Amino acid sequence: MSQYKHLPIYKTSYELLISAINKIRHFPKEFKYSLGDKIRNECINLVILVKLKIKNNNIRLRQSINSYFGYMRYANTYNERKNSLKN
Repeated sequence: MSQYKHLPIYKTSYELLISAINKIRHFPKEFKYSLGDKIRNECINLVILVKLKIKNNNIRLRQSINSYFGYMRYANTYNERKNSLKN
């Protein structure tokens, strides 16, 4: 049985991955395959690094977490602008 799946940080990072995938589905085609791929890959890396960090305490997560949140801030700003232009 896995010892990390019940931990809040793992659950949160996995939920973040699912949320990002759902948001990327609604990106326009020109961003879905460029920015969308980067966001998806960062989220996958984040989940993997959290899992490794839990199992092995010598891997740093700060850089990947900051990178992920930077992408998500950009994606949210993009979606807000897109929605404001529709209205």
